[in-house]
Amino acid sequence: DPQTIATAIRIGNPASWQGALAARDESGGLIDTVTAAEILDAYTLLAKTEGVFCEPASAAAVAGLAKLVRQGTVKTPGIAVCVLTGHGLKDPDRALEVIPRPQPVPAVLERVIKEIGL
Repeated sequence: DPQTIATAIRIGNPASWQGALAARDESGGLIDTVTAAEILDAYTLLAKTEGVFCEPASAAAVAGLAKLVRQGTVKTPGIAVCVLTGHGLKDPDRALEVIPRPQPVPAVLERVIKEIGL
């Protein structure tokens, strides 16, 4: 009965679990957990710094990498890859809860520039 904000990974018996265990074992990797707060931090970081709108389940991979860097398990500088397979539109309600809604402004260049902080 997993409880997470990442709906795409909120399944109790994933079909690919044995494959995930095999990949972990063959690569010498690990499987760990992240909190909702860590997922949301990664979710907003990806949007703000990379312009990537992913679903929380994809942000969980980035949250996990960030956790491993903080713990010293993954050393920096280095190269790491997180595969983000889910677009943010798979869970648009989460974006509406996390990101402030844009405020409408008149279609005047100066107002738009001011609103976006340029």
